[in-house]
Amino acid sequence: MKQCSICKADLGVFASKYACLDGYVCDDCYFKAKTKKTRKNVTVQNVKDGLFNKKRTEERELRSIKAAHNINQSNSTALSSSWKDYRYFSVSHSNKQFKIQKDDTVYNFDQLISYELVEDDKTITKSKGGVGRAIVGGVLAGGVGAVVGATTGKTESTDVVTQLYITIVTGPIAKNHTISFIFSEVKKGGFIYNAHMALARQIIAELKIIEKSNNDDMLQAQDIQEKNNQTQDISVPYEELKQLKELLDMGVITQQDFDAKKKQLLGI
Repeated sequence: MKQCSICKADLGVFASKYACLDGYVCDDCYFKAKTKKTRKNVTVQNVKDGLFNKKRTEERELRSIKAAHNINQSNSTALSSSWKDYRYFSVSHSNKQFKIQKDDTVYNFDQLISYELVEDDKTITKSKGGVGRAIVGGVLAGGVGAVVGATTGKTESTDVVTQLYITIVTGPIAKNHTISFIFSEVKKGGFIYNAHMALARQIIAELKIIEKSNNDDMLQAQDIQEKNNQTQDISVPYEELKQLKELLDMGVITQQDFDAKKKQLLGI
């Protein structure tokens, strides 16, 4: 029985369809190598070279992931102890501020408008609609939550992911940011995918905390405003009564006029 010239997998009775110029290459090896040649026009060495390049790419990505997970180490000198660093995203809960990669701006919590975690153009997690005060009275340039950056075609296989990214919109004038984790074909559920997804979910968890903090602050501000309004509503009748009493003492209005207006103001 014929075998793959590379991985030695048995090719079965239909081995001829796996034939290349100088041997046999199974589907697994051929497609992983991502050679631009058809199987009939490829050599065994061409496929081996493709597999070697793929392995080197994965090793580079793995080194990048390990660096990304060194939270609060590589940037510990640049950030104070109150900051948590996730390489692409940093946050200080005590200062209520955050930073995004490739952007020197330090944003206040209430400047967060929306966020979204996307895998192959499908939303996994997004903001619930609670936004910071930055959006109130601000000018939105473009759609909130708009996806920034070029997109690639979707793969037909559900076992492979070609995109994983987070979009963040900050105010007061809407500015889009994209944090890209995966931008080439990666096996879903594999080590590289899981490491990138774990980091993405850590950042999303921080964004959810910021969103909740903003919502809590807005609710507290609304509660204070309602109490102030109630105090003002109560004080108004007594101010008017005071003025009416002065008019009564001056003889400008009668006791009957005063009593009638008093009942009206106090609702009795």
